[in-house]
Amino acid sequence: MNDSAEFHYIGKSVPRLEDARLLTGHGAFVDDVTLPDMAAMAILRSPHAHARILSIDFTAARALPGVLDIFAADEMGPDLPRIPLRLAPFPGFERMLQAPIA
Repeated sequence: MNDSAEFHYIGKSVPRLEDARLLTGHGAFVDDVTLPDMAAMAILRSPHAHARILSIDFTAARALPGVLDIFAADEMGPDLPRIPLRLAPFPGFERMLQAPIA
């Protein structure tokens, strides 16, 4: 067995200095940070596997207070990154992992 420093902690408890403040509600999380003029973003994904979305009407969503804008995947251009799941099981059928739609 290698006794080098890289294996020093394997199989041993490691002291967690931050646990007490996090578990008692005194820790700071990224979600707790608010900066001036900060905006939030959400990504909508289809709940239906392999569904073909023909159109989306964003009128009501754009009218909601606080909404800055809404973008659909087809408006983002051809370079929108996709996350491939696995090799396609059928010729010409590309399987994607939760591709963003809006």
